[in-house]
Amino acid sequence: GGKRPGHEGPVSARNVVICGGGVIGLSCAYHLLERGHRVTLLERGGADHDSCSLGNAGYISPSHFVPLAAPGMVGRALKWMWNPESPFYAPPRLDPDFIAWGIRFWRASHPTRAHAAGPLLRDLHLQSRALYEELAEQTGNEFELTRQGLLALFSTERALTEEARVAARARELGMAAEVLDEKQVKALEPGVTLNIHGGVLYPLDAHVTPERFVATLTRLVRERGGAFVWNSGDLDSPQRPA
Repeated sequence: GGKRPGHEGPVSARNVVICGGGVIGLSCAYHLLERGHRVTLLERGGADHDSCSLGNAGYISPSHFVPLAAPGMVGRALKWMWNPESPFYAPPRLDPDFIAWGIRFWRASHPTRAHAAGPLLRDLHLQSRALYEELAEQTGNEFELTRQGLLALFSTERALTEEARVAARARELGMAAEVLDEKQVKALEPGVTLNIHGGVLYPLDAHVTPERFVATLTRLVRERGGAFVWNSGDLDSPQRPA
């Protein structure tokens, strides 16, 4: 067994198998190894595999404390679910599990429940950001953690007003958020032509370079004794841990 830094008491070592070699799988593997467990990670692709973890924005988002199941989201979801290009594509079907999930989603979107989720999501996001910062310090920031915040821009007054309410809630939760008019935004980005009504600046947000972050985690997992089984989706060609 071993001890997790900053925590008292021994940890019983276990053999853990993780499915998926993206950011989540690698992060789990890294922290489990840090706690003294033995880890094998299965990835259906090869060592040079591609995944959504390599093609996303690398966005670390304390500002996203509003849950997906939020007031008004059900109406949007009913429109989006028909469009494969939408952020909420879920083809309607007469499936009992799908219908039951839809009912639970609708109930969860009640304003009281969405409001209550704010502090929990805030704490989760801020702790996540702290872990990125810790890892950046340990590795010389080889995955390019950048802490410049997020500037959200809005082309209509209505959209800006709606986001201003989110910013006010962020401040209630103790997180900085600044509503900017058109002139203030253009002062921040003087070299860009913008057709906007204004924006909201969330200073706590950050981002990393995804491919560098995945490469860093892969190296750290391997250095700590984690085993990788590449091409694990090919049942005709079993691979040995590497």
